[in-house]
Amino acid sequence: MTWWRMLGNKIATKVNLLKRGVAVRNGLGSFCREKKEEYFHLFFDCRISWFMWYLCYAWLGITTIVHFHAYSHLLQFRLCNALESVNIVLDNIWIAMVSEIWHHINKIVFNERILDFSEIFSLAQLKV
Repeated sequence: MTWWRMLGNKIATKVNLLKRGVAVRNGLGSFCREKKEEYFHLFFDCRISWFMWYLCYAWLGITTIVHFHAYSHLLQFRLCNALESVNIVLDNIWIAMVSEIWHHINKIVFNERILDFSEIFSLAQLKV
């Protein structure tokens, strides 16, 4: 559900919560606290998220430019290989990455956890 909600910009980012009238401490990203927490920043543009994707690309042996729009990012991720069976695996890896980034952000916000790159990436790998 996380990836589906994110693709439609329906995920509860700080910017979306503010639009809905929910009080938040500030609208800055939960990872970097540098830019507004919009979905594209949170999952793709943030230096922390970008590093997570870099780890994933390195693991898969992919060299690419990261898109900041979610659907373009997913399509680009899929186009790294033309075989349909491989695309299914790449889709699952992409969904696992998005899901773990979101779950880790929630751990930071609600459980006062510390950012842990290796935990995010390791848990995404385990989901695949």
